[in-house]
Amino acid sequence: MGLVERKTELQEIDTREKIVRAAMKVFASHGLFRAPLSLVAKEAGVSKALIFWYFGSRDELVKEVIKRALPTDVVKACLEKNLGGRELLKCTGEKYFEKYSDPVMRMLLIHTMAARGLIDYVDEAFEELCTEYLAKIAERVWGSRDKESRIRARMLFGSLLCYALNPPRDIEPKEYVEKIVEVLYKK
Repeated sequence: MGLVERKTELQEIDTREKIVRAAMKVFASHGLFRAPLSLVAKEAGVSKALIFWYFGSRDELVKEVIKRALPTDVVKACLEKNLGGRELLKCTGEKYFEKYSDPVMRMLLIHTMAARGLIDYVDEAFEELCTEYLAKIAERVWGSRDKESRIRARMLFGSLLCYALNPPRDIEPKEYVEKIVEVLYKK
């Protein structure tokens, strides 16, 4: 690949990423269904036609935003570090709070949860996260994919979600994660 082709490819990646970031911001404030693509185009500084050039349809853009809104990337990143036990729980909690300390990401997560039952992709993504990935956490942390271990993994995500949506004023994220790990890791 020549220098000109490589530069063009990088520009296309930049443009695509600029559109996704604009869509995330607009969808966070207007919702996944009500946000007009004209606002996304304006925020990205591109034409509406260019959005369709990169994504083919509104649904494909929404799908990309939803993919980024869910904490699947958090779990994958921690699993890829080959952590287990307390360290895996701690990594997951810290990365979760890091991601959802951003108000845009927090609102996108809320909008994505509200889209359950309305968009097949959302249901599939939640199924993958809450079944496959949480089972992997259970196996790495407690050495089993049995029902109790999977419930513990779900408890982790439930408590992280609750904190992200409504953080208590008297508990810092680091302290919260440490306490969750302490409680969940008991055998």
